[in-house]
Amino acid sequence: MINKHLSKRGFTLLETLVAILILTMAVSAPIYIAGKSLQDARISKDETTAYYLAQDAIEYIRYARDSNTLGGQPWLTGLSSCISSDGTATCTIDSFSGAVAPCDEVCRRLQYDPTANGGYYTYASGNYSIFTRTISIVSPSATIPSANEGFLTVTVEWIDGGTVVHHIQVEEDLLNWQ
Repeated sequence: MINKHLSKRGFTLLETLVAILILTMAVSAPIYIAGKSLQDARISKDETTAYYLAQDAIEYIRYARDSNTLGGQPWLTGLSSCISSDGTATCTIDSFSGAVAPCDEVCRRLQYDPTANGGYYTYASGNYSIFTRTISIVSPSATIPSANEGFLTVTVEWIDGGTVVHHIQVEEDLLNWQ
């Protein structure tokens, strides 16, 4: 009789706790990896958007330079709020409307308007985005209109999740090609 009773014995409490721990680890590891992958994807999306916003400002400044030169005006006409000899002058450029405005202390955040031709980043309408774009042109000459070169810096900053500040900085030599 005693042998029959011992053969029907079930799991002990310790064996049950170990099984639950193993099961928890097996389930939580893939969930953690999936969550981390989603976070990394969001950061990559924001970095890509920031790079395109920086490139957009560079392309607008090239367009302004070329239009001024072809129109017979000094090559950096209209960009004076962005130009200094020491990099202290900063501005914002709304490439959608063509508006150039100085940054007083801090540049304004860009707004995203999803209704305008598939979506635009602008300063005029839409919801405030997480991105701030700062433009600076440094000229080695004290007489900016007669200078034939400048050093363009575009910085795009954003805050990820309310705590971590990210930024992308794109620099380029800007030359008066005429």
